[in-house]
Amino acid sequence: MADNVRLLERLEDNQGELRRLAFHDPLTGLANRALFADRLDQTLARYARVPHPVAVVFCDLDDFKQVNDALGHAAGDELLRVTARRLTATVRATDTVARFGGDEFAILLESAPAGDAEDPVVIGHRLAEAVRLPVRLADTTYAVAASFGLVVVGPADTAITAETLLHRADLAMYSAKSGKSGLLTVYDADLGAPDTIPALQAALAAAARDDPSGGRLGVCLRPVVDLATDEVPAYQARLEWHHPRLGVFRPQRLAVLGDTAGVGPALDRFLLRHALAWVARRTPSGARPAAVHVPLLAERASHEGLPAEISSALADAGLPAGALVLDIRGTSRDRDPDTTAEVLTRLHRAGVRISLAEVGSADTTVDSLRLLPVDMITLHPAYTALWVDRSTPDRLRILTDAFLATVIDLGIEVIADGVDTRSTARRLLERGCHLATGDIVDNRSPPPATAARA
Repeated sequence: MADNVRLLERLEDNQGELRRLAFHDPLTGLANRALFADRLDQTLARYARVPHPVAVVFCDLDDFKQVNDALGHAAGDELLRVTARRLTATVRATDTVARFGGDEFAILLESAPAGDAEDPVVIGHRLAEAVRLPVRLADTTYAVAASFGLVVVGPADTAITAETLLHRADLAMYSAKSGKSGLLTVYDADLGAPDTIPALQAALAAAARDDPSGGRLGVCLRPVVDLATDEVPAYQARLEWHHPRLGVFRPQRLAVLGDTAGVGPALDRFLLRHALAWVARRTPSGARPAAVHVPLLAERASHEGLPAEISSALADAGLPAGALVLDIRGTSRDRDPDTTAEVLTRLHRAGVRISLAEVGSADTTVDSLRLLPVDMITLHPAYTALWVDRSTPDRLRILTDAFLATVIDLGIEVIADGVDTRSTARRLLERGCHLATGDIVDNRSPPPATAARA
């Protein structure tokens, strides 16, 4: 016990240092989502005291998956790096350009209260023109397509939250992608009405009640591959919302919207039952089922009724408890970690496995390993890159190696997310990590588990 406590203390110290150092995307060198969110919060706090020009731009590359499929992942990575350079070169050094993950970028534009501020709409159009210039990829000239959404903080927005501002930029970007306003859509109060935030919340609540007027919910499954055997022992389940007009909402945006609409628990139940049902349908009689990873916020894992709810879902699917892995997220926001630990321990004793998700991000605290019965962890893609990238600074490499060596010493399995090349897979195997998700294995993804409730 004393050795384990010392290991955990060392792990916590290393993790804290890594979190301070790893606020940038390893592929592009841009700020990552966590750093962007922090700067946006600070900017809005300044705006509340002294109003000044502030705007946010969302950029999403169109048909990016086709680049990976047709030209290879190296070409896709190069397109992301080129896009990052073009965005950075088009704005001022004081602005923040971030990669939100995948092919999505965000730009925070801020001018001094007394300074000469350029019209953000002009900047937005300039960004769109710069990104859409042709680029040479894999000996092929590729015409870049991208959609941009812009939201400008106005005089009535002195109390606006970062979440609302990002959601407005998201809406504008989706509108641009649908082809309604060209390359760049500027958010205004009439944009896509009735697609205002309250209307979107109402539509999502309708979808959760199985009301077709709100669109339809669906489940997608991403494979977890054993790099040593090339087998697929598990899948990660994610929820999607097919909006009647705006198309598919990504899981992360959907999770935020579900919480604000008050239907988060209902969405959790939908994902749990449909993911388990999919595994049951795919498992031959008498065979061992693949495991399915279902995400769950730590604060919702503290509900006393959770074990009975999971037991019922497993029974209805006809699956053993070991077929379910709960990916616990958001431990840094859990207000009652002791109750969470108690509920998850009961589930763990019943055979359900527990995973700590997105380790290496600011949203997950390594201190959770002291309390929760963790069987495995999933590394955030930025953390995976730090672990295997030969260009990682020596100090950071030592810290990363020490952290993960400690985890492995504790008997905890490691799943590396963001694995996109065979060389990365080889280096992971050399370090004792054989489970991975990412672009390198996404072509193994099965068709969507459900297109709708029916």
